[in-house]
Amino acid sequence: MTKLSMLYLCSILALAACGGGEKAASDKPAETTTSTAPTTPAETAKSGGDPALDKEIDAGLAQVKSQLPMKLGDAMEMTSMERNGTDIVYTYTFLTDAVKKDNFKLEDGKKTGAQQLCANPETKKYLDAGYSFNFKYKFKDGSDLEVPFKAGDC
Repeated sequence: MTKLSMLYLCSILALAACGGGEKAASDKPAETTTSTAPTTPAETAKSGGDPALDKEIDAGLAQVKSQLPMKLGDAMEMTSMERNGTDIVYTYTFLTDAVKKDNFKLEDGKKTGAQQLCANPETKKYLDAGYSFNFKYKFKDGSDLEVPFKAGDC
């Protein structure tokens, strides 16, 4: 998965005005995730999909993770991304009190996200192979919301 594809995917599902994707100056690079044959219970939990696709996804995530946290406009930043087995998880944090769990338009976000994921050949390939995308949103009031996508959402 190319770096541009990952950044594109990240920005289309942020459900907020996306800025230039600038890295927050205060944070150190995130740890990278690579995939090899699992040998411990924790590593076994990381695997679960097609080994070649796991490796491809992990490489794409590692490229983008070095830029985290990444500001997406003035109201949000992407704070983490990881693969847990066949679940690809992106975490976003809202930086403003204006967006709350109560006024977050979940159905609009789910519809737009599904359209974008299903239209993108790379992400559709992962969905069809049994992977899912889970977008976690953290709000300033401490609440959070998860928006999952799987092949059946296409």
